[in-house]
Amino acid sequence: MAVGVAAVAAVYCLVVVAVLWRNHLSAPAAGPLESAELAALDRQIATRPAENALRDEYRRIDRQVRADHFHRQQLADRGTWMLVGGAVLLVTAASLAEWRRRRGPIARRGLERPGYDERQARRARWAVGVMTASLCGSAIAIAALLAPSTGEPEQLGYWPGFRGPGGSGIWGGKHAPTVWNGRTGEGVLWKKPVPLGGHSSPIVWGDRVFLTGADKKSRQVYCFDAKTGDLIWRREVALPDSAASPSVWEEGVLAAATPVADGERVCATFANGDIACFDFDGDLLWAKALGPLDDIYGHASSLALDEGKVLIQLDQGGGDDDLSQLLALDLTTGNQIWAADRPVGACWSSPIVIQSGRGKQIIACGDPLVIAHDPATGREIWRADLLGEDQAPTPVFADGVLYVARSGGYLTALRTDGAGDVTKTHLIWQVEEGTPEIASPVTDGKLLVVADAGAVCYDATTGQQLWRADMDETFVASPALAAGRLYLLSDEGVMVIAKAARRFELLGKCELGEECQASPAFAPGRIYIRGEKNLYCIGSVRK
Repeated sequence: MAVGVAAVAAVYCLVVVAVLWRNHLSAPAAGPLESAELAALDRQIATRPAENALRDEYRRIDRQVRADHFHRQQLADRGTWMLVGGAVLLVTAASLAEWRRRRGPIARRGLERPGYDERQARRARWAVGVMTASLCGSAIAIAALLAPSTGEPEQLGYWPGFRGPGGSGIWGGKHAPTVWNGRTGEGVLWKKPVPLGGHSSPIVWGDRVFLTGADKKSRQVYCFDAKTGDLIWRREVALPDSAASPSVWEEGVLAAATPVADGERVCATFANGDIACFDFDGDLLWAKALGPLDDIYGHASSLALDEGKVLIQLDQGGGDDDLSQLLALDLTTGNQIWAADRPVGACWSSPIVIQSGRGKQIIACGDPLVIAHDPATGREIWRADLLGEDQAPTPVFADGVLYVARSGGYLTALRTDGAGDVTKTHLIWQVEEGTPEIASPVTDGKLLVVADAGAVCYDATTGQQLWRADMDETFVASPALAAGRLYLLSDEGVMVIAKAARRFELLGKCELGEECQASPAFAPGRIYIRGEKNLYCIGSVRK
């Protein structure tokens, strides 16, 4: 037993030494107050003090440098104590083994009992096994500390844009509310009125919930306290060159696009093409009027973010009108980084950013093309002729496969590693039954679910239909996957909760008490839902 424990402790010490050595080698020579990059920015700010973008960049890098410094310091401190503990254990076990070797066999009572040697050997194996598991756990813990600090909330603690991280509609937490009733207040932590209506979805970052609202005369951005529901600030987006609000079938469409946030800023856009960016304190950073737009329903594509760029899908007019563009603006200044012309007509789908086998891509659906753009320049990488008029669903991506739903048409799975026209070369499967008109699909790479009048689940790999659930409810809000369950929010405000499985199993239905057109946002133990007039925080959790 002593020899076994000593061997395990020796391996453990070597692992800790390797981790500490790697941490030492990767540490910058200068401390957090001596960063060359910060010094260069400091000199630029001295010569151009009026440029807020330089100050924002200085603050960002300063936070990152400090976070990295304290992260490495914490790793060094913990690793040192772990190494000391492992060394003590190694020396103790090795000394015990050497002492017993020198003494030789010891005569003790009971040695002559049957099975004595087997019992002692079994106890030794158990001891070594427990020690191995303990030390391996410690080694894994310190190795996990090598993950770089980003200065951002944990992934489970934020929902930064339309359908959450990556636009996937997936929340990876272990628990999510399953029981509530908006009419009686059961499971509702708070309910607050939203000053102006809209179909935009709530987004969450830390202790803040952001939302937009509009009518024909006003466009507004709201910041609510995520814990209490208090309205922290309310800001009007009013530009001297704003286009008039378009004629739409209902006022909610005037604020249909969901905003985005990056931890310091929130950016929102509206049906007339206005876009504005505020810091988390509600101070206006920049605003632009991108309208008027040739869109009979009003601009409704939600925003996306990529490495400090806000992405705006401005598809409008007809496919031959040469009006559609994908824009990339600097999030800190609003300055245009690039603009990519798109040979498509108006649509209400939103862009997503994916990591394909050929690198990062921006996927944007229009009429009639799915187009992949280069995030650095906006140039077209590939296209597929799969769509048609009135395109609304946003694509989803999982395990290297893109899933695209055509409004009232086909549901298609295709590879994203192509170039040029991939319509005939990169299709994996295609089905026509059960495709949605407005709601976007959701997939975990194994199951693919779409919702419209009821819900349909497909095998994400083969396209085989696994189940179909005909319901009384209809769905405009996009489905979500959370804590192993499927969440479907109906137009009437009824949340249908089912097991995320290859067979349909209804787990329950929860009534909100008012109509809903927006997709829900998830946070640890909570769901934020925008109703027709109110914002709800749902907080009952059933494990």
